[in-house]
Amino acid sequence: MSISILRTADAWWVQTTEGAVRVDTSATTTGELLADRAAGDRDGRHHQS
Repeated sequence: MSISILRTADAWWVQTTEGAVRVDTSATTTGELLADRAAGDRDGRHHQS
């Protein structure tokens, strides 16, 4: 299963079927976001239908 990640100037987002959900993370780089995978799993999978 793949997860689509979106980036804006001030936040990371997970794309869901209902729209984008903000990821609760302090990551500022893609590497940091990948290291904080629990944040993406928590925010993205919780909201998918």
